[in-house]
Amino acid sequence: MPKKNRTKKKKLSTKKPVVPRPRVFMIIGHSNECEYINKDDEEMWNYVQELLHEKYTNMNGYFSSINTNSIKHTDQYIYYKQLEKNYGDYMEGERITCFVHPDRVGTFCKDCFDETNTGGYFWCNECIFDNHNKLSKRKKTEVDYDAYHGQTFSIFDTELDVKTDYNRINLLDDFNDIVPNNKIRFLNGQSSGRQGLTVTSFDIMKNIQTKQDFRDLIYNSKDMDDMKKIDTYLNRDWGYQIHNDNIDTSFSITPRINRDSRHITGPKNSYMSFTPTPYNSSAKIPEYLNGRSWPLGIFELPIFNINDPESVNKYNILFQNYMVDKNNNPIFNSHLPGWEFYSRIKNVPDYDVTFRSLLYEIPPNINNTPEEYQLESWETELDEITRYNAFLINKIMTDTTYEPYKQFLLSDIIRNTLLTANIKPNEEIIFISNACRTIVYPDYKNYGSMWNQIRGHDITERYTHGVHGASPPTRIHDIVKSRRRSSRGVGVEDFK
Repeated sequence: MPKKNRTKKKKLSTKKPVVPRPRVFMIIGHSNECEYINKDDEEMWNYVQELLHEKYTNMNGYFSSINTNSIKHTDQYIYYKQLEKNYGDYMEGERITCFVHPDRVGTFCKDCFDETNTGGYFWCNECIFDNHNKLSKRKKTEVDYDAYHGQTFSIFDTELDVKTDYNRINLLDDFNDIVPNNKIRFLNGQSSGRQGLTVTSFDIMKNIQTKQDFRDLIYNSKDMDDMKKIDTYLNRDWGYQIHNDNIDTSFSITPRINRDSRHITGPKNSYMSFTPTPYNSSAKIPEYLNGRSWPLGIFELPIFNINDPESVNKYNILFQNYMVDKNNNPIFNSHLPGWEFYSRIKNVPDYDVTFRSLLYEIPPNINNTPEEYQLESWETELDEITRYNAFLINKIMTDTTYEPYKQFLLSDIIRNTLLTANIKPNEEIIFISNACRTIVYPDYKNYGSMWNQIRGHDITERYTHGVHGASPPTRIHDIVKSRRRSSRGVGVEDFK
């Protein structure tokens, strides 16, 4: 009897598809201050304070003169008690919450405030842009101030979503024309009001180059709890004495949903520059030290193949070219033996400072030393490492102009990087920045550019108490405190 032809069933593969590691890019530059509290902001702050004070004083005079036992449940008395609380919170620099959603930061609306003595006048973003018509019983759909020509202003920097906050990048939508199927994450090393150190950026880069556990932290990061793990990792080996919380970083991740249910679509679209800061800023001849002042720019991480046995040596020479003491702490005013010609940039034209600090050129071989020949042998690799910096160079120096302090929008930096990187459809993308996000206000040179941020060392007097030993004005203190609070929708105690 002939055998039946049977088709063999194929065994289903149990292997999981290989997920490529994320593409990681480090942005090392100097950020324009996160917040600039200008004179208009101060006037607006005082303006709202005066409005609250005037209405509260009038209502307090009335309710203080009568027996309130019989009217405690009336709309007007409830409004008065809410106004009393709002005014007190405002004077203390506390955030004022939405009248409908008390877990969200509120934004003041003068129209609603003037219209009635029984309704709300602080609204969250959802109420402002979705329900404001119904809530205020008016046709206006945006927060404005008659005395300031319709200028929109959020006294608590409520970080409006992409519908209205044109100063915040939307990582979910803004780059879909380049990478329509890719997730983009942005890891910001500092919260509002904090200063970041360039040397920490190099530590982050080295950890990604040399340590698998740190790479895993970065690759797998999804939420703010993961950011705490990164902070702990970076600050576990040395005592940091500048910020009041004794740690250097305060990482956040975007996109995310804040504790107060606000959707944060991406980082603020701030400006960045890529001019190195000399370590001897008061000297007649500026000097720029590798690993402290430079390199700057955009670099894909890890810099070198992690399986290359020479990768650590290459990284140390190119990015952290200094000696360390017996406790492995950096000696910044130093260089690796034989590498002074590379590590220290001095007595060269300004454009050479720009090119060398972006690793776009190397010093010429003058003395024919082994170190000079070694550096020359890496030129092909340097061309690959610095390919994202070509965008910066071409903007800083043209055929007719040279602008070493040119400012670049963060969104433009991200866009150009994505265009250059040849991202595959299934690759996730991570950007990292540890740039300063200090808060600057009028007359800051008389007080310092940060409130309650820096302590210890010889800069305490200038930055914490002011050059004349005076604290910043109360109105500035209140604005800064509330803005630092609202940076992440949490209490100021998280930023001590």
